[in-house]
Amino acid sequence: MCLAFSHMLFIAIDDKPVNGLLIIHQGGQDFHFNVVNGAAMLSTLESKSGTIDKLTLLIDDAKITLNNVSVSDSKFTFLKLYTVYFDIRDLYGQPISNFHLIIESANSSAKKVHLSLKPHNSTDHIILPRGYYFFKVLCHGIPIFEDVFNLKSKSLIKVSCPVSDFKVRILGAGSPLSVGIKGKVNCTLEKVGPLFTAKSIPHGEYQLILTFNDSTIIKTVKHYFPEVKVLDLTRKLNISISIDPALMLSPSTITVKVLDGLGIPVKNAIVKVKTPIYEFKTLTNSNGVAKVNVFLGMWRILPLDVYVRHDELSYHISRKIALSSTNLIFASISVLLIVFALFTLMKERSLNGSLRQDIKI
Repeated sequence: MCLAFSHMLFIAIDDKPVNGLLIIHQGGQDFHFNVVNGAAMLSTLESKSGTIDKLTLLIDDAKITLNNVSVSDSKFTFLKLYTVYFDIRDLYGQPISNFHLIIESANSSAKKVHLSLKPHNSTDHIILPRGYYFFKVLCHGIPIFEDVFNLKSKSLIKVSCPVSDFKVRILGAGSPLSVGIKGKVNCTLEKVGPLFTAKSIPHGEYQLILTFNDSTIIKTVKHYFPEVKVLDLTRKLNISISIDPALMLSPSTITVKVLDGLGIPVKNAIVKVKTPIYEFKTLTNSNGVAKVNVFLGMWRILPLDVYVRHDELSYHISRKIALSSTNLIFASISVLLIVFALFTLMKERSLNGSLRQDIKI
């Protein structure tokens, strides 16, 4: 099929004729046509495939781009476009931030349309030809909702997604305090008054990571509601960790001491100690002390993770321990002395063998 000189394209948005500029990208060239009362006369243009490669419509401040637009075999083609508004909210009716839309025509040959819309702005919309479309809502890059719609008139699509603001209040923590979450979304929470918050977090299970002084505490929390979560560290375990001696290439003892908030030793607390090579699990004694013996390798900075659990309280403390290289120097000297002794012994045996051979002769 070939678009002839007399082919007329009629364009309407929401059933109203438009006025503006039409740019058709065909065969590597751009053709410009005026649109008056919805009509554009397509001259100097041919299409044997029956489709327009790309069509751009400029109306006032709006720019509408369509790909692979089908045209009629007759002298007239009617292009009906409709406006789609999106109202994206969480399960509790609050606006969602950090969201993104992907819209795809049910016609697999059509290209996907990506939209980044601001919530509850009446100007946030897209104009599309009538037809069936798949759409997906992403929040923080995570898919949280998908559906299909049949566009045949000006439309408003309302979506309720399983997300809500993450809010937590920390009691009894040291200062300065940094709070983050890790899970479907990894981010640092912003301190707003007494709360640490993050906007529009997809529902699910998260690790709440608290960092203060030289310690890190990791708690598992469930996020399915917008209510403020309260983490009370006043009812807490005080955990101290020491290594003696802290030397490279040395057998050492890692000591973990567990006290409650009043400074009373905690008996039978479960303690797990992890190094890059070893993993030990033990219980604290009546003095609240647990000890494990390890051999420290060649680490200059030893990554050390200590997990402590007692009743419903659980802690994960991650530290990096600087090891002295003094023991490494002694070990190196010892190795050199051993090598020298072996070399001397072998040399003496070689000389003795030569002497015995000389005596036989």
